[in-house]
Amino acid sequence: MTEFQQLAEIADPNALPSDLATYQLYAVTAWQSGEPRIVDDEHSELRWVTPEAAIVLTDLALAGYRPILRDLGMPSVYVNPH
Repeated sequence: MTEFQQLAEIADPNALPSDLATYQLYAVTAWQSGEPRIVDDEHSELRWVTPEAAIVLTDLALAGYRPILRDLGMPSVYVNPH
């Protein structure tokens, strides 16, 4: 069984007005199909990573993913003491 949750949709900041693209970011919360594998030529690599490991990837598709990934590590209740 696979379970996932959509985290965000981000418009490609480098897309031309005539060729708009939107990236989808998902968190996979359950997976029972072994290691992920590429089934087409869309990606050069596919692997499981933690949000913390994904943040520091130099070839992350969009820099806009980093704040979303950082938020995943935030506690559910945030209190600013100042």
